[in-house]
Amino acid sequence: MCRKIWYSALIVCFCKILFISPVKAEEQFVVEIEKGISIFVSPDSTSTILTVTSQKSNWTILHTSPNYFEVSNGEIQGYVKTKESHVLFPETVKKFEVYAASVPYYILKNGKLLEKGNIFPGVAWKRDGQTDEYHIIHVGNQLVYVPIEGTMPTSLEVNASAPRKAVIPTTLLAENHLPVFSPEGERLGTYPRSYPVAINGIDGEYAIVNFIGREAKVPFNLLYSKDLFQGAQTVSHSEMSFYTQVIHAMYPEFTELKQIGLSLEGRAIYALKIGKGKKEVLFDAALHAREHMTTNVLLEMMDSYSIHYRNNASWAGYKPREVLDKVAIWFVPMMNPDGVTLVQGGMKAVKNGELARKINGGSTNFARWKSNVRGVDLNNNFDSEWSALNVSAKKPAYHLYKGPKAFSEPESQALRDFINSRDFLSNMSYHTSGQVIYWFNWQKGSDLNRDVGLAGKVSRLTGYRVLDPMYLIGSGSSADWFIQEKKRPALTIEISPFVGDRPVPTSYWPAIWKQNHKVGMFIATEAASR
Repeated sequence: MCRKIWYSALIVCFCKILFISPVKAEEQFVVEIEKGISIFVSPDSTSTILTVTSQKSNWTILHTSPNYFEVSNGEIQGYVKTKESHVLFPETVKKFEVYAASVPYYILKNGKLLEKGNIFPGVAWKRDGQTDEYHIIHVGNQLVYVPIEGTMPTSLEVNASAPRKAVIPTTLLAENHLPVFSPEGERLGTYPRSYPVAINGIDGEYAIVNFIGREAKVPFNLLYSKDLFQGAQTVSHSEMSFYTQVIHAMYPEFTELKQIGLSLEGRAIYALKIGKGKKEVLFDAALHAREHMTTNVLLEMMDSYSIHYRNNASWAGYKPREVLDKVAIWFVPMMNPDGVTLVQGGMKAVKNGELARKINGGSTNFARWKSNVRGVDLNNNFDSEWSALNVSAKKPAYHLYKGPKAFSEPESQALRDFINSRDFLSNMSYHTSGQVIYWFNWQKGSDLNRDVGLAGKVSRLTGYRVLDPMYLIGSGSSADWFIQEKKRPALTIEISPFVGDRPVPTSYWPAIWKQNHKVGMFIATEAASR
């Protein structure tokens, strides 16, 4: 529906351009009219002809419209077809505007001019030079060529700001002819269908772009991606936030974005739903700081599933649209953003860096860090008989400190409250490392059979080993709390071969994704039967 509204709006814009009333020029500009051209009494070729030019001559423009100029030579005032006249651009003229419905613009590549889009009327453009047929605009190291035909000198101000630089370079594709607007909402032009659009930032439902050297915006929901995210990289909190927001902004018809809480230092914790299913399952990741490779797993699922949902295409033996319109998946890609930022960026990247250094025994190497930024292990902070949990750390530490009380931390509170606000049928909590699956928290009877069966199926899907029950008296694990409170299955999935007290190297990514790419589709399909 959103896309149809934008297309309708674009059609209306074109109609307004084609049938606008003539606009009076604020300064007098001149057209050159060849010999034998008719001057009409009104902007209509069937109207009375006032005169036919006897020689090439210059006429002053009084008013403009896409198809006719109102002109005067001092004695006769009438209308001439724009295509039968030539607007003069003295070298001193440094600005132009479009009077036609639109004009294309080009870049020079391999000696040929390639059309890149269109420019609309009503906006002034600064030109840096001209040829016989084109205005030339310098955009960085590139030259942009705009045909002189269809344009005229202007007294309008060039109201444009320099484009911002992309913090996270990303290129998306125009789904159809893509309208481009100024930051204030003026129509600037269009990009053609399938045009690769470089995204410099996010402004709500708009993507910030560089349109011929000026900052502009385009509707996100008229863009799409063939491969937004590449998993073999270290993903920061800001990058995770960007990708999550972009996926939602591109596909608002079948996604939902929530900020479910804030970290101790105020970083947003996001949840993204994909699909329209009334039933729902939950995937979360990076509850432990050094385990941020799990964020990559969820982001790649979000990207792959949404692309194939949009295209209504089969993927890895599943039909994502059919699956997710029965059971939607909620993804929380980074539960511990402060801890992840500390591990990736060091103590100067967080507000509580000095506290973290002291907790870390004075070391500024935080590669082993699992806790949140003040030394609470979030996966020991959930209340599954938390008071009986006996862990080695009795005070803030890089891992294993369970906190002063259950749910003492804003991050664990956020996940608890989000889970309690929904009716999730399953929870998959991604961790590293060891290629094992935890599933048990004192289930009995049919629940026991259901959950061990589900763990076995995920084991066969991933190749990971199902661990035997540990019969812990107390636990602070998020998955154990889910099992206890919701009486539904929750798996803790440990990706990657065991790597010790450090983040999983990005070189492990191809194997990790191969093992886990189907898990979301499988879990949603399984939940549909319950």
